[in-house]
Amino acid sequence: MLKRVFDIVCSLLGLLLCLPLFALLALLIKLESPGPVLFLQVRIGRNLKPFKMLKFRTMVRDAPGKGPAITVAGDGRITRLGRLLRRTKLDELPQLVNVLLGQMSLVGPRPEVRRYVSKYRQAFREVLRVRPGITDPASLAYADEEAVLAAQPDPEHYYVHVLLPEKLRLARQYVRRASLGYDLQLIALTLVRVLYPHRAVSWLLQRLSAHRLAVTLGVQVLLFALANYGAFLLRFDARPPAEQVALFLRFLPLLLLIRVGMLLAFGLHRGLWRYAGTRDLASIVLASSLGSALFALLMREVLGQMGYPRSIYVLDWMLNILLLGGGRMLRRLHERAAHWQGQPHRSRRVLLIGADQEAELFIRDVQERPWAHPYELLGVLGDDPAHTGLRIREVPILGTLKDLEAVVSREEPDELVLTQGLALSPSVKRRLRGLGLPLRGLPSLCSILRGRARLEDLQEPCGEDMLFRCPASGSLEPLRAFLKGRRVMVTGAGGSIGAELCRQIAGFEPQCLVMLERHEESLYRVQMQLSHQGPSQALLPVVADVTDQQRVQAALRCYRPQVLLHAAAYKHVPLMEHHPYEAFRTNVLGTSTMAQEAKEAGVEKFVLVSTDKAVNPSSIMGATKRVAELLLQALSSRPGPTRFITVRFGNVLESSGSVLPLFREQIRRGGPLTITHPEVSRYFMTISEAVNLLLHAAALGQGGEVFVLDMGEPVKILELARRLLGLYGLRPGLDIEIAFTGLRPGEKLHEELFYPYEQVLPSGHPRIRRAVSSRAVGQELLQRLQHFRLPSMLPPREAMKMLRELLQEPSLAVA
Repeated sequence: MLKRVFDIVCSLLGLLLCLPLFALLALLIKLESPGPVLFLQVRIGRNLKPFKMLKFRTMVRDAPGKGPAITVAGDGRITRLGRLLRRTKLDELPQLVNVLLGQMSLVGPRPEVRRYVSKYRQAFREVLRVRPGITDPASLAYADEEAVLAAQPDPEHYYVHVLLPEKLRLARQYVRRASLGYDLQLIALTLVRVLYPHRAVSWLLQRLSAHRLAVTLGVQVLLFALANYGAFLLRFDARPPAEQVALFLRFLPLLLLIRVGMLLAFGLHRGLWRYAGTRDLASIVLASSLGSALFALLMREVLGQMGYPRSIYVLDWMLNILLLGGGRMLRRLHERAAHWQGQPHRSRRVLLIGADQEAELFIRDVQERPWAHPYELLGVLGDDPAHTGLRIREVPILGTLKDLEAVVSREEPDELVLTQGLALSPSVKRRLRGLGLPLRGLPSLCSILRGRARLEDLQEPCGEDMLFRCPASGSLEPLRAFLKGRRVMVTGAGGSIGAELCRQIAGFEPQCLVMLERHEESLYRVQMQLSHQGPSQALLPVVADVTDQQRVQAALRCYRPQVLLHAAAYKHVPLMEHHPYEAFRTNVLGTSTMAQEAKEAGVEKFVLVSTDKAVNPSSIMGATKRVAELLLQALSSRPGPTRFITVRFGNVLESSGSVLPLFREQIRRGGPLTITHPEVSRYFMTISEAVNLLLHAAALGQGGEVFVLDMGEPVKILELARRLLGLYGLRPGLDIEIAFTGLRPGEKLHEELFYPYEQVLPSGHPRIRRAVSSRAVGQELLQRLQHFRLPSMLPPREAMKMLRELLQEPSLAVA
C-alpha cells in the first residue's frame, strides 16, 4: 500500500513538472517525422495481464514492417531525435501515466511483449506477481543493451537465449528483495545513470592525466581562492562591501602562498584523489589548520591588519577543509559511480560460515572496497550459540550450524562462503552440499600474509557447484569389503576417470593397484599423487597400450588382478569424428583385447566404463562404445571365470576436455564462452561421485549387467554457463560474451540413458539402475568382429555406415 501511494504521488508530480517538456518533445517529434507522438505497445503486466504501455515514438512510422522487433544501436529505423530520447530515457516518461493508472510501478520488473513471455511463462509468472516498472536492476545492468545486440549476428536470438534469461534472474532477485527503501535506491541509481555524464568526465580526466601535477596544483589553488571568497560571502550575507572585496583581493596572494606551502609540505599534491581516505583527510585538516593559524599570525602580529574580520579566519578554515576534502570525495564518487549503478544486479547474496578472524577480514574488505567485491553479506553462522544476535562489523551473526537450513530458507543466499578456521565434519559438509548452493572457501590468513592469495580471492567454483543438485554418495563399507586386500587393475589410469579410480581404490588398501597407461607423463603424475596414500610397493605402474595384445597378456599374467576396471578409451566426440580408425582401434579392439585376455587370465570382475553417448549414438565415439557394450554382453554369455559388467553414465564436469575447464579458460581469456546451441543439454556428474558409484556398481555386479548411474535431470549448457559466470560476478552479454557456434560433428542436442527396448530396474543402490535389454545378444557380433576391418583413412560417414552394419541396430544414426 505504501509503495502504491508513493507511486501515485511521484507520478502525479512528475507529470505536472514535465508538462512543458512533454509539449516540447511532442512538437519536436511531429516536426521530425510524420506519425503519432506516442507509441503504444501491448505488454504483459501484473499476473500476466496485457496492457498498453506508452512511450514517445522514437522510430519512423512504419518501423515494424521494416525490420525485427528487436532494435540495435545504429538501427536505421530510429530517428535522430529518437536516439537522443532513448539515450536519455526521456522516451519512457509517458509511462508515468501507466503508473498513475496502476498498470505499472516506478520500480519493478520490466514488462515484455507476449511472444517473449510465452517462451519463459513460468519465470514471468513468478516475477510479475508485482507490477512491472519503469526501472529495475535489469534496466541498470543492460542500459547499453542496443550496443550489445548490435554486435551479434542474430540479435533477437541472442536476446531471447542470453539476455532475457539474465534479466529474469535479476527480476527474481528484485522481487525477493522488494521494499520501498530498495526502490528509492534503484530510483537514485537510475537518475545517476541518466543524468551524470560519467563517460564525458572519464574522458576529460583521461586527457588531463598527462598533466596531473599541474592540474592538481591549479585546482587546489582555485579551491583555496574559492574558500576565502566564500568566507567573505558567508560573513556578509552574500553582499560583501567594496572595502571588504578590496581586502580580500589585497591579501589573497599571501593566503595562497601559505596554502600552497602547506600543500607541498604535507604532500597533498602527490596523492591520487581516487584513493583518498581518512589519512588524506587528516593531512588536509592539519595543513589547513596550520595554514590558517600562520595566516592569522602574520596578518595580526606582523602586518598589523586588525581590520581583517576574525570570523573570516574560521570560515576560510572550514571551507578550505570542506572543498579540499569534497574534491577528493567527488573524485572517489566518480570512480564508484559505475559500481553503484551496477551493484544491485552484480552483487551475490553471501552467507558466511564461520565467525573467525578470516571472516572479519573478509567482511572488512568487502565493506571498505565494495567495487572490488560482487557480494552482499547477509550474515554469519558461527559455532557459539551465545554469539547469536551479535554483529561482526555490522554484519549479524544469525546462528550456528544447527540453524543452517532455517537461515538459508529465510535469507535465500546465492552462495555459501566457508572460512578456513572452521573444521567441518563430513556430515556437515553433506548438509551444506545438500542445500544445492555453491560452497566456496576463503584463503587462509597464512596464505594471505605470505602473498600467495588475496583476501578477495575465493576458491574457484568446482564441479559440485555446477551440479544443480546434491552430489551422490554411498557407504564406503561395501567398497572396502570389495577392494581391501585384492589385486586391482585400472586401464587408462592417467586419464580423468582412471586417475580418480586409482585415488579412491588406493584408499581402500588393496593388495596391489596395477595402473596401466600408455602415456608415461600422466602415469608418473598419478603415481606421485598416490605415493603418500599407502605403501609404494602396492602401486604398480605399467606403461602399455590396451591394443597391444602381447603387453596386455604379459601384464595380466604377471600381476593376476582379481578386479579389472577398463577406463581406457577415446572420449572426445568431435575429434573422433575425424579419426574413426583410432576410435575403433582403442574403444573396440582395445576393449576386446582386454576382455579376452582378462578371461584367459582368470580375472573375477571386468568392468567397462561406458557412456550415455552409446545410446542411439550419432557419433563415431558413441558407436564404438556401443560396440564395446555389446561385446561385453556377448562375452558374458559364454562360460568362464570372468563376470563382465558395464557401467554407463554421462559427462564428467572436471574431466579433461569437458565443458567446465573450457569455460574457466575462456573466462580467464576474457571470453567469449562458446556454446554449440542454446537448447543443448547434458547429464553431468562430478568425477568423485561418478567413480564412487562406478565402484558400487562393480561391487554389485554378478555378470552381464548394464548399470546406469543416476545423474539427476539433464542440465542445459547455457544454464551451466550462466551459473558459472554468476559465481565469478560476471554478467552475460556485458562483462563477457556468450557465443553460439552450432552443433559439432557427431553431437546430439540431448543425450539419452536407455534404449526403448531396455527395461529400467533397481539395482539395490538408490543411485544406480539396471538396463535390462529385451533383445538377446548372440555370438554373431563376436564373429562379425573377427572379420571386421575399418580402413584407417575412411571418411566419418562411411565409417558410421560400417559400424551400423557391424552393430545391426536400426536405431543407429548415420552422421
